[in-house]
Amino acid sequence: EARGSPRAASRKGEPRLPPSAPPRPSWVKGEARAAWDYLAPLLVGVGVLTQLDQHALATWCATWARWRACVALIESEGETYVATSAKGGSRVFLRPEASLSCALAAELRQLGDRLGLNPAARTRLHTAVPTPAGKPKPWQVIAGSVSPKPPPSAAAGP
Repeated sequence: EARGSPRAASRKGEPRLPPSAPPRPSWVKGEARAAWDYLAPLLVGVGVLTQLDQHALATWCATWARWRACVALIESEGETYVATSAKGGSRVFLRPEASLSCALAAELRQLGDRLGLNPAARTRLHTAVPTPAGKPKPWQVIAGSVSPKPPPSAAAGP
C-alpha cells in the first residue's frame, strides 16, 4: 500500500488499486517505448504502478526520450557552437539543447520521485508487493503446513 506520509495509515477508506501495468499509449514510440517496456514491469513488481498511473509513466518516458535526444546531440556536436556575424566576428554560444537537457533532467527527477524511480523516493513509498498467484502468503506457511486462516491483523488488510 503506497503511503506518502506517516499520517497515511490514519486515513481509512482511501481508494486503492491493485498494482498492474496500464496499457502503453499509442503515441509512446521509439526511446520512450523502450523506457516504458523496461520500467512498467519493474514498477508493477514493486507494487507502485497502477492503471491510474498511465499518464505519469507516459510523461516520464516521453521526457526521457527528449532528454536522451538532447544528450545525443550534445555528445556529437558539443555543448557550444560558433556563430559568425555579418561583420566577420565570431562568438561562442551555448547550444539550446544544453539548457534544455538540464531542464528535462530536473523534470525527470520530479516525475521520477512520484514513481519511486530513485532510492530516496522509494524510502518515502510504502507498498504492498502482491503475492504471485498460487504462492501462499507468509502467514499461511507455518512450520511447513498451510494455515487455514490469516492472523487477525492480516484479515483486516486492504
